[in-house]
Amino acid sequence: MAQVIKHRRGNAEELGSTTLYKGEMGVTTGSNVAGGLANPIVHIGDGANAGGFVVGRLQYGTSTPNISSGYNAGLNDILFYNQHTNKLERLHQSGNESLDLSGNITSGTISGSIEITGNISASGGITASDIWASGDIHAVGNITFEAGAGGTITLGDSAADNVVFGADVQSSIIPDSNDTYDLGSTGQRWNNLWMSGSLTANGGPHSILSATTIDVDAEGALTLDGGSITIGGDADVVVDVDASSFDLDSSGAISLDSSAGSIDMNVVDGQTVSIGLNGAVETIWSPHNTAGSELWSTINTAGTTDGTDAAGAILLSAVAGGIGLAWADNKDLWAEGGQFVVTANHDTSGAIKLHADAGSSQSIIILNDAGTMQQL
Repeated sequence: MAQVIKHRRGNAEELGSTTLYKGEMGVTTGSNVAGGLANPIVHIGDGANAGGFVVGRLQYGTSTPNISSGYNAGLNDILFYNQHTNKLERLHQSGNESLDLSGNITSGTISGSIEITGNISASGGITASDIWASGDIHAVGNITFEAGAGGTITLGDSAADNVVFGADVQSSIIPDSNDTYDLGSTGQRWNNLWMSGSLTANGGPHSILSATTIDVDAEGALTLDGGSITIGGDADVVVDVDASSFDLDSSGAISLDSSAGSIDMNVVDGQTVSIGLNGAVETIWSPHNTAGSELWSTINTAGTTDGTDAAGAILLSAVAGGIGLAWADNKDLWAEGGQFVVTANHDTSGAIKLHADAGSSQSIIILNDAGTMQQL
């Protein structure tokens, strides 16, 4: 049969110094409660400890009470919720303890939203379908961005944003679509471009502009191939080609045009200038020897045309004017070959004239190899 059990009551100091019988109830009343804890506070005795055990409701406030001095152990283990720090604490004379409730949400699901104003520290992984961050994100370690099947990874939302690489790029950079995207623009150009390997540029037109010089240096062959090649088309420029050998090959005409200056062809002594298809009829100019005894030769290597009117393997012809041959006064004009034919087509006296005009001792001699001589 149930019994009516009387209870004891008093302030915290009084109840804290009283040992309640096992099952006896005590109630803290009055105003002497640590930090303004709300009365009443119910105690159940165990027959051994002063004040027994607290069986109070959840206490709360904006400041956690301190029961380390002035109060006894009768207030130990009261739960207090701090509304300012949002922490649930266990009060104790040896020091209050903040309760770690994170185990309650381990492997659980939160269907609402969580607002965190401090830092999140995780030793494992964080998995989320969407992550929105309004501040800075700093990550240390390997970072992998995966857009899923056919997704898009976007860095920045306008030209005002900047993407800065502090590291080296360790992969190829390949556009998703062919012949679509640019590297730089007219108003935003890259500065120096350092490359190694092959450079391939299809499409066009291609424009290379330089404020100073353009240096193209090839250890092997350098090939310029196009429908037409123009050098210095915008203005008259100096073109200097320095090579161990220079081969200019054209299936059509070759035109050397100097509208305001001379055309110089400088050939080292002992070398030749050849005009004509190689292996067929060629005209060879051969300046050679030293300046004091140099020779200049015009040689037709394969022509067999006989000398006739307006013809010959080598032809000197002036359509509307005369031809003058001049040499040093103490040197000879030597002509050697087959017949020597001089034909005058002008019907006038003195059509053919041999003239010695250096003095009265001069003579004109016609001599053959048999010794027959005719002096004029």
